[in-house]
Amino acid sequence: MLVGALSCSKQGFDSVPGGEIRFSTGTGVSLLTKADSEDDIEDFAVYGWNTGSTDWSSASSLGTVIFTNTQAVKSSDSYVTVGEKKYWEDGYYHFTAYAPYMTSSPATFEGAGNSFKLKFTDYVTQASTVDLLYSEFATDKIKSEGIVPLRFHHALSKILFTFFVKDDNKKNDSGKITRIEIRPVSISLGNFYTKASFTYDGASASWTTPTDKGAITNTTVVKSAGGYDAYVIPQTLTDDAYFKLTYNVVYHAKDAEGADTEVVTGPFTSSDIPFHYSGDEGKWTELLMGKQYTATVNVNAFNGEIEIAALEVGDWGTASGTIETK
Repeated sequence: MLVGALSCSKQGFDSVPGGEIRFSTGTGVSLLTKADSEDDIEDFAVYGWNTGSTDWSSASSLGTVIFTNTQAVKSSDSYVTVGEKKYWEDGYYHFTAYAPYMTSSPATFEGAGNSFKLKFTDYVTQASTVDLLYSEFATDKIKSEGIVPLRFHHALSKILFTFFVKDDNKKNDSGKITRIEIRPVSISLGNFYTKASFTYDGASASWTTPTDKGAITNTTVVKSAGGYDAYVIPQTLTDDAYFKLTYNVVYHAKDAEGADTEVVTGPFTSSDIPFHYSGDEGKWTELLMGKQYTATVNVNAFNGEIEIAALEVGDWGTASGTIETK
């Protein structure tokens, strides 16, 4: 998912000292959860503190707690907190956040000021559909600033599956079938690592070496404009990593009147398919934080043979404006 640098150029009540503390995506910039999606983040969890007259670099403690795993949701063109509202007072305010909001927060904290760290301790992959984001620290905010800008980054690696029917399956002697589509029902990952700890210290972010190799079952596939998304803890793949696909084969055709019709067959479930690609470009072994790995998968609609035809790696996406791609 793409992440945006958020503008605080709004005018109105929130820019008046003493107004409600809100968070903004800024004019014309969406805070995206996927590089190829235009959907805003539905919600995030915010933490906030007030250290009085002591600024962030000098703070020896986090001071007065303002927000603790407080859900923030979209309201018109800004994000507002759920439950008791908080209003600007004197002093320095400091914020951090993660997305999406979780009732049982994965976030823990250490230190204060220049030693402050945001952690996801022993984070376990919730499901391959969860795109975990963390925000940079928004520090030394005062009431005259109004809406708080947040900048989020991807904490996980993204695998984007794209499925195609093999070329030799597209032949249609009768001329009635116009297209054959592979429509995934579920995508399961096997022998991927599922547990690790994350640390962000304001300057850099990192994961510990992951543990607990196992299966990640995605029973509800997430379809984006580019394909089907899966999110995993950054890791070095082992030779036994695989994926398994359950899918329908959809035959698109024209009826006697020329109207579009479709016939759905399945579901079919593949065997365990090794998740690596050996070829001229070498072999995938490492999944890095904030990177998107596109797997082009060819499916034989008639005999069920499946192969990874190509693998590509790149930043999560690009867009105009103040957009982060890492």
